[in-house]
Amino acid sequence: MSNPTFIQCEIRTMDHKCSPLYSPLLSNTMRLLHLEADMSVVNDGNLIVTAFETAPPYYALSHCWGTLARDAIVSVNNQSVAVSSDLSSGIRRLRELAANDSMLDPPIEYIWIDNICINQDDAQEIAAQVTLMGRLYSRSIKTLIWLGPDPEGEESFAPAWELVDEIYHVIRTLHPTARVVEDMPRRMYSDIFHDAIGMPRWTDQRWRGFQALLMRPWFSRLWIVQEVALSPRDPTIVQGRRLFSWHHLKWVAGWMRRNGYIRLSQISSILLNLDCIRRIQDSKHRWPLDALMSVTQIKFHASDQRDKVFGLIGLSAEGEEPSLLPEPLRPDYVSDTIQVYQKVTRYLLENRGSLAMLTRTRSTNDRFERDCRQYNLSALPSWVQNWSDYREFDSRIASSLSWIHYVDSSKPAHLAFKYTLRQTAEFSALVAFG
Repeated sequence: MSNPTFIQCEIRTMDHKCSPLYSPLLSNTMRLLHLEADMSVVNDGNLIVTAFETAPPYYALSHCWGTLARDAIVSVNNQSVAVSSDLSSGIRRLRELAANDSMLDPPIEYIWIDNICINQDDAQEIAAQVTLMGRLYSRSIKTLIWLGPDPEGEESFAPAWELVDEIYHVIRTLHPTARVVEDMPRRMYSDIFHDAIGMPRWTDQRWRGFQALLMRPWFSRLWIVQEVALSPRDPTIVQGRRLFSWHHLKWVAGWMRRNGYIRLSQISSILLNLDCIRRIQDSKHRWPLDALMSVTQIKFHASDQRDKVFGLIGLSAEGEEPSLLPEPLRPDYVSDTIQVYQKVTRYLLENRGSLAMLTRTRSTNDRFERDCRQYNLSALPSWVQNWSDYREFDSRIASSLSWIHYVDSSKPAHLAFKYTLRQTAEFSALVAFG
């Protein structure tokens, strides 16, 4: 790799969008945090600005921050930056990893952290960087997942991770030649099979710890879908002072789903989230945006409902080349949620060639469906897809006639009708209602 080109940050106090820490980013550039490995130094690191093509090797951080209060301070460029206490402890842990060369390969020196490397007071910069998010994660060494400090002591979740590793060992013993999860057969769950293959008994307290682990907010955050799926290598999970394997976790989720465990009360439905990410990650083709939004809608939440769309742009087939991204799909944090959903729905109806998405529009008279929603978007036109959050992942939410067609990972997934139906209707009259 050529020597990195660093573009120094300037102080431009005349522009209200700038601060001594941030200057406007040029196109195709990003900021990275150069971590301070000397733990005796107060400064946590320094921001550098670099072009994508000449960036030094860097890791990308996936963490949960959304609605968390910025109640802690970190020092960047020797300036105070308000962040959540969770991220503050995460940055300290990253510095410790930078000081210990042996824990990550290659050693960590630079890292990209969204709410430090993007000026959160500049809506235009946020939109521009979100457009480049796919490039940002896919060009990193890998994604590091920060699950936070251990709230009850650094060993409290260790048994749950030991259970994950034990189940993974069972899976690989059963299926030593399986290259992907789909190579393994489907089975109905049975206690006899569970015991015969050496799975831990349900009386093992580690199952409860596993349930508690999956209740961590990170596992239901929408942004993690692309942050994990675009990682060039399987991510490394950092929790407390220990490192864990995403590879093991995704195989456990996939195998348990294929073997009927997901229907058991002892197993969290969050495993569906993990298997959803795994399928997208393992696909040899990028999924189209409508399929991504459909499959993630009720499984993942976002603190900003516009991100139910924008949080997937970098992962989508439409967003693979940011310069070619159609204008209606470009991240826009000036328009409100209803305006965003309306123009995205219109674009997809006009360009996807299927009416399947209309089976997932809001119901004007369905009180139960409205009560399940976390936000009131009653002003949405009846033909506009409502991607907003449900209050919780709820098995009572009825599926629609549309379906994500994904059988072979070597072929692109697509959203279409559940049964073989061909739609030839023109959309012009339909979208005129907009």
